[in-house]
Amino acid sequence: ASRRPARPARPGQPCLLCHGFQLAGTVYRFADDRAGVPGARVHVMDGEGRSFTATTNSSGNFYVTRGGELEEDDDGEVELPYALAYPLEVEIEHEGIARPMRSRIWREGSCAHCHGPEVGPDSAGRIVLEDGSAP
Repeated sequence: ASRRPARPARPGQPCLLCHGFQLAGTVYRFADDRAGVPGARVHVMDGEGRSFTATTNSSGNFYVTRGGELEEDDDGEVELPYALAYPLEVEIEHEGIARPMRSRIWREGSCAHCHGPEVGPDSAGRIVLEDGSAP
């Protein structure tokens, strides 16, 4: 029997530094949350008009790999039979809240490369469903 690789569980880290994913990131409810949101849906359309949805795992992570047929699961992984074509358009949604990304992703597949924990000159801040702080 084949064994699937262990799921990444380090929310907020730049996944592509260590993993060969095409696209990966973490979704949070609020910017100051310590854990990601499980079950958030990340809708992606690439530059060639192909679309898919990744559902975040128990750590709030999602990741896109390249392999056989298009396969979406509810534990963070999407396997695509093709390489993503940039730019990418992305929207996140969970429990009736939907947020489109304001800009396109032009070349970097590690979301944490631009979405670090703090907003600043090198970071747009975390990928969040809601503005403000956790109640």
